[in-house]
Amino acid sequence: LPIHVLLLVAMAHFQFVFYIFCIIWNESYLSKYLVIQLIWYANPDIRRCSPRMMSHQ
Repeated sequence: LPIHVLLLVAMAHFQFVFYIFCIIWNESYLSKYLVIQLIWYANPDIRRCSPRMMSHQ
C-alpha cells in the first residue's frame, strides 16, 4: 500500500477511536463522579490517606 493510503487509514482509525472515547467519557462521567463520591464518603480511610485525590473537584 502507498504511504498516503496508510496515513489516511491511520487518521480515520484515530478519529474513530477518539470519537468512541469521547462518547464513552461523556456517557460515563456522571457515573464515575458518583462512584468517586460514594467511595469518598463511605471510606474515611481513603480521605486520610490521599487528601490530594479530590483536590480537582
